[in-house]
Amino acid sequence: MYKLLLPIFSAVCGENPGHIWSPGGQPLPCCQRCAGLYVAALVATALHLWLRPRMSRGFLRLHALFLLQLGLFLFPWVPSSPLLRSVSGSLFGFGVVAFLAPAIRDGCPPLRLFRFRARAYALGLAGCLALIPAIAEWGGRPGALVLMCLVLAGALALAVLTLANLARCLFRLASQIHNFRPRFFRRSQRGNVLRL
Repeated sequence: MYKLLLPIFSAVCGENPGHIWSPGGQPLPCCQRCAGLYVAALVATALHLWLRPRMSRGFLRLHALFLLQLGLFLFPWVPSSPLLRSVSGSLFGFGVVAFLAPAIRDGCPPLRLFRFRARAYALGLAGCLALIPAIAEWGGRPGALVLMCLVLAGALALAVLTLANLARCLFRLASQIHNFRPRFFRRSQRGNVLRL
């Protein structure tokens, strides 16, 4: 599976050899940050479909901070470790999905509504942050296979979200073009076209 995924992920990941997990001696096809991003994108997409978190101003601000935190790691004085790279990628993945998910949330029927959606969402986020490094550290070769499958599924989830948002934008653009009436073409009371 690694040989199949490597060319796909090498196009979008720097694959620094010092930043790649190798559970059980099997390297992953992407770095720790990208692994966190893709697995978190999969988990966040599932949580958005399942829990339907309320897209309040605070929720969106928090997820905007999740997006911005990745910029901190561009500075060389910010410490970096496998755990921090995975956590920063996971937070970024949750942030991206929060802004892309409304395109599919509106079109899919709710799977199940929870009474304590915010707590369940926070538990899902915390579980994702803890689970990825744990599988990478102690999962061995089966953990590598699980992580590769989760990374691939997360990349596919992001692709679907991106395409859904693109289709949504094109649909809105087409409907605006269809409803657009230039100023110099206005209908008079009798229905014939007047030029102004």
